[in-house]
Amino acid sequence: EAYCEPTAASTPEERAAAVEEIVAEAKKAGTIASGSLSVEAGEIVVANSRGTRAYQPWTKAALVTVVADGDASGYGEWQGKDIAALPHRRVAETAVRKCVRSRGAQPIEPGEYTVILEEPAVAELLELLSWIGLGAIAYQEGRSFLCDHIGKKVAADCISLWDDGLDPRLFP
Repeated sequence: EAYCEPTAASTPEERAAAVEEIVAEAKKAGTIASGSLSVEAGEIVVANSRGTRAYQPWTKAALVTVVADGDASGYGEWQGKDIAALPHRRVAETAVRKCVRSRGAQPIEPGEYTVILEEPAVAELLELLSWIGLGAIAYQEGRSFLCDHIGKKVAADCISLWDDGLDPRLFP
């Protein structure tokens, strides 16, 4: 189900209470928090001359916070359909922990480094890829980097991408 009534009915006061807890968590560590907690509700309707008729109401809650202290910072985010599932304390703790751990960071020499990307970083990369080539229209118009690669390996074995519009974990 893409629609959650608690998200659609959430009040600014309820969201402000969660933000207040995030700010308090940052303050305990001697840091400051910034960010946003937003909710959206909408509807998608698809109809065409071939008889396709579809309707889907949806909701989305999104929390983004950056905790900072001088040159140090930490990032945390969460998105979901149901604001009741919002783990705002965990997001705050994660952002504060990252900020505290990055205090006194030193520059490193340019070079190749193995990195582990967090989910938000991977999501941002995939969003960029979706805009520049993973969509059907880009492929049909010959603008996709995947043109002429159907059936060919284009990524490492550890990477699998698929598009499933019926996956309930997705936002419409």
